[in-house]
Amino acid sequence: LLLAAAGSWAAERGRAAALLNAPSAASASDTALLGQFRQQGDSAFKGALERLKATHSGLPELGRVESAMRQVETIRSQVDGDIAKPGDQRSPQTAARTVAGLTGLIEASQQLRLAAEMRIENAEAQIAELQKLKHLAWVTSEFAGRERAAIAAVISGGRTISAERLDELARLRGSVELAWGLIDLQMGRDDTSAALKAAAARVKAGYFGDFQTLRDRVYKAGTTDAAYPIDANQWVSAATRAIEDILSLNEAIGQATATLAGVTASQATKALVLNVALLVLGLVVAGFAFWIAAARVARPLNLLSGTTQRLAEGDTDLVVPEVERKDEVGTLARSIEVFR
Repeated sequence: LLLAAAGSWAAERGRAAALLNAPSAASASDTALLGQFRQQGDSAFKGALERLKATHSGLPELGRVESAMRQVETIRSQVDGDIAKPGDQRSPQTAARTVAGLTGLIEASQQLRLAAEMRIENAEAQIAELQKLKHLAWVTSEFAGRERAAIAAVISGGRTISAERLDELARLRGSVELAWGLIDLQMGRDDTSAALKAAAARVKAGYFGDFQTLRDRVYKAGTTDAAYPIDANQWVSAATRAIEDILSLNEAIGQATATLAGVTASQATKALVLNVALLVLGLVVAGFAFWIAAARVARPLNLLSGTTQRLAEGDTDLVVPEVERKDEVGTLARSIEVFR
């Protein structure tokens, strides 16, 4: 539902941007189509929100997406007023606010979707999620390392960053930011350990903080023919220190995985021992019940059966057993005594 909502909102964003930039006022059919996109997106969003509030009420992303929705609702009233006017009478800021507001809502809805999908309860699923995080941390460090090498080559050669190289670097950075975005989303969850959150905070402060400042200066120099602020060795050293924080996060994830696996194995062993103990106890109870049945019921009935046979043969000098019992066996024995 959240994906469907995002698709309809994206269509609304494109349609609204086109109408707000058109020279003439929107027609009735244009307005109806825009309303249709809104209705489809909002309806899917409402259904998703009802489900998630019932099953994932503690997610902080719920509050964020509702706040984004309120902002969009305010912007929509401005859009409706402006598209009814000719182009020269519209506010020039409305189109930009509309695109930004709907983009923020789409992003918030998908962050909510990912957060809900990542919320897991059983240990096996948590281990699988940690393994996924470990891979994402590796992707972040690997593509950061590729950028490190590419920039080092440019600085060492005293060259500017060509358009082709800049495109390659953008792809590398995109991989870094995509992987890190998923990691960062996981770090915002309440059930993420403090150790992992601390390791992630060091990456933010280092690679995406202090090192980012240096990176921006290097990129600016490389695209404006200015002198690089550092040499290649200094760049590699700075990048390596920053990437080491990512590698430390990877190690922390590995340790968390091993700890959780150990706890899971211990719990599984305890459960096995408990099940075996319950099985043994069941066998003991069953054996005791069998002994009771044999000693208290089957054996006396066999004796009474033999007594009845002897009576049928004319032996009346016998002693009828079990007549003193107060249960059904005793009743049967006393009946046989009457016959004797």
